[in-house]
This record gives sequence, structure tokens and C-alpha cells, in this order.
Amino acid sequence: MGQTKLLKLPRGVTIRKHRQGETINITFTYKGVKCREPLSNLEVTPKNIKYA
Repeated sequence: MGQTKLLKLPRGVTIRKHRQGETINITFTYKGVKCREPLSNLEVTPKNIKYA
């Protein structure tokens, strides 16, 4: 936590930093509606970013 290296993130994947730690967020369009979903149960690691 707090030592995230600069990673090239795929399109639609962002990392949100907050007091409790970091969260991976995915952004996508579904039926013309922009959706943003947090993947709060995943740690921010290169493997999980690839999964997202």
C-alpha cells in the first residue's frame, strides 16, 4: 500500500487513491450508458490490473 509503481493502465481502467488504500475502477459503456464500477475486493497489483 502506498508504493504503487507507475503502471501503464489499459483503456477504461483507473486507480483511485483514498484514505483506506487504493481501488481499481473500470469504466465501460453498456447500452449507451457510461458505467463506472469499483473492484474494491482486489488489491492493486499488475496481475489484478490485467484481470480488470
